[in-house]
Amino acid sequence: ILIAADGSVPVPLRFVPLSPGRYPCKILLTSKYDVRLYCIEGVVNEERPEARFDFETPAFEPLTQNIPINNETKNEWKFQVTIEGEWFHGPPILYVGPGETVDYPLTFKPILECEIMGKLILQNEVDGMEHIFDIKGTGKRPLALEHIIIDCQVGEVTNKPIIVPNYTPSLLTFKVSSDLPIVWGNPDITIDPDNTVPYILHVCPWKRGIFKG
Repeated sequence: ILIAADGSVPVPLRFVPLSPGRYPCKILLTSKYDVRLYCIEGVVNEERPEARFDFETPAFEPLTQNIPINNETKNEWKFQVTIEGEWFHGPPILYVGPGETVDYPLTFKPILECEIMGKLILQNEVDGMEHIFDIKGTGKRPLALEHIIIDCQVGEVTNKPIIVPNYTPSLLTFKVSSDLPIVWGNPDITIDPDNTVPYILHVCPWKRGIFKG
């Protein structure tokens, strides 16, 4: 037996778990002079994700799924949250009280048509356990950003400003077109990253009626 300089003696311990989970145990050391009790808990995480969540929503339309986290222990849990995957977001910390089930709100809000694969990782600061989920987000063709109603007089030009956003980190230039012959404006518009620009729409009807486009 090797005895350290401070008088301590290392005790070899072998831990061979068969499945993920928590393995609490006690080690009792006895002699005719002393009794020592050590409480040990082994924590084994899943090698594969626990589940997969799919999100499908039009661009610019946020979609939130609540993911339940159940705490069957007598201790409060505190999770540090890591989200991998563009356009996914949620709170960075989650608390789950003893005996409680708390939903983690994960939101997917794409700004273009896309398919994003990622992971949601919840790291328990109390016992080291991880909850890992595969996440997939599909951004579909965007819906109309706004339904605009313009009251006009026949033969007179009405100017209508429309606020056009750019949610991306890149400079964007949009080509402008319309299926209404009574509507026109500049053929393109350029918007700085994370900014908005008003686009002036000109409308001049030649007869009475309701025109949609």
